Amino acid sequence: MSWLGRMVAAMIVAAPIIVGLPSIGAADKLQDALRAYHAGDYATALRLSRPLAEQGGAVAQCVLGVMYDNGQGVARNYAIAAKWYRKAAEQGDVLAQHNLGLMYFNGDGVAQDHVRAHMWLNIAGMNGDESGRRGKEVVARKMAVAQISEARKLALVWMAKLPRKTPSTNRHR
Repeated sequence: MSWLGRMVAAMIVAAPIIVGLPSIGAADKLQDALRAYHAGDYATALRLSRPLAEQGGAVAQCVLGVMYDNGQGVARNYAIAAKWYRKAAEQGDVLAQHNLGLMYFNGDGVAQDHVRAHMWLNIAGMNGDESGRRGKEVVARKMAVAQISEARKLALVWMAKLPRKTPSTNRHR
């Protein structure tokens, strides 16, 4: 199973715990959206995820980010993917933090910015994402010392603003 497939499968299992949505019905719709995504039924996944994402559901926002990032059920659009990743990342979604960091590193849908890439990958790493920790080090090799210092300061400011979640509910891949 691919990395993305494993992430979506884990989302299906963990979604009711972490969605933070106001109703069981919304959690059920998210579960259905994730199942549809995993089954390759991207039209259904999109139809079910979009309203949840628009209502502020971080997991649904991240799912839309992944779909736009990969062109699954929608035309590939990095700018829209970055928008959804940012919304989810700002709510503490670790996968969205990681993916947004990669978008800044590559300049996909956003202006290439190694400081922001380092910041988001560092935040993902501080939230338990091992690939975020490793990615931050890769980005750091392309940065001046002053840029790394700035990125670390920005990450600490963001960490103070992000919602606190327990380690078991912080990840959904």
